[in-house]
Amino acid sequence: MLSVLSGTARQPFAPPARAPPGHAWHVVSERCDVRAAADPDSRVLCTLRRGDPLEVDQASSLPDETLRHDSSPRARLARKQSLGLKALRVLSPQAGWCAASQCCVGRARDVGHAWRYVVVCRDGAYVRRGLELASTHAFTLPKDAVFEVRERRVNEQGLARLRTDDGWISADLNPLSGQRGAVAEPLPVAAPLTFRVVLRDGAVVRETVELSSAIVSVVPCGRTVEVTAKQYSDHPALHCVPRLRVEGPACGWISQRLNREPPRDLEVVELVGVAEPRDQRVALPPPPPVPRRVSPPALAGSGISALSGSDIDAAVANESLCVVCLTDARNATFVHGETGHIACCLLCARTLQARGDSCPVCRMPIDVVIQHFFA
Repeated sequence: MLSVLSGTARQPFAPPARAPPGHAWHVVSERCDVRAAADPDSRVLCTLRRGDPLEVDQASSLPDETLRHDSSPRARLARKQSLGLKALRVLSPQAGWCAASQCCVGRARDVGHAWRYVVVCRDGAYVRRGLELASTHAFTLPKDAVFEVRERRVNEQGLARLRTDDGWISADLNPLSGQRGAVAEPLPVAAPLTFRVVLRDGAVVRETVELSSAIVSVVPCGRTVEVTAKQYSDHPALHCVPRLRVEGPACGWISQRLNREPPRDLEVVELVGVAEPRDQRVALPPPPPVPRRVSPPALAGSGISALSGSDIDAAVANESLCVVCLTDARNATFVHGETGHIACCLLCARTLQARGDSCPVCRMPIDVVIQHFFA
């Protein structure tokens, strides 16, 4: 059986004493320092970034003795990611040592087809048994741990949750707790992936990741496309759709599967292989960056009233910004009766609705929150 993380055959955990040097790894943390010695306080020789490749002498690397007899799900994922090593003997691009917990075995481009996320929160990621936050806490994944996602849903509190083989993880910190920021982020596609359209009706290419955005074109059955990014849609909330950004023959987003209940959720495209490395190709335009949230003062206390009057006036004056977080664009509508107000981003709107707040503009009870698009 093949490992979904490494793309190599699974083997029982053991110190890699006879492993040949020159094994391929890649960085999964935001940054990884290559040091002169295995001591974490030794001199930094160079710094690698997420997705950067490195060659490792596994035979000379140091095993993590704490993982040897640990059978917990957390330890199992750590062994899969780092082969049970604590420090890696790096051969290139700079000879030295680095922390194995910040890297993953295998080349990033060879495992780009998997829906893999990395924990970016300093306090780690809570893995719970169920979709809701009140469910049982199973264990906590540490920062820089890599896990695979099977599906994404939005729970009753408006929080996006990721299902793994061991439970559910929040994609972001719970705004109701007064915190903002990502818990886990998707690992980027290191090299373009080639998919073939297998659905008889073809693949519908839309302008954005959401299914309700404008149609750009339709790629006929049998045609191949290049995929440079992957992202889940925000709608429908109970079954977020895995979407792929294509660069040719049309630029936009397509679905990996039909948005239907099994067994009618037929595959739209199938993976053919990995395209040539970027440095051997003509550069394609990068996908639009995903905006990163900052920690605003809006939900740190009791609600929108935590904002000062000048902040609210500034948000109202700038009709493009959410009146709560003052960061993201207004892309959600509070529907109440036969009217609606466009005042917040989708995350803030869902949070206010889950908390039972009224519309921040007119104070009417919120019937439903919808995401809108300008056509």
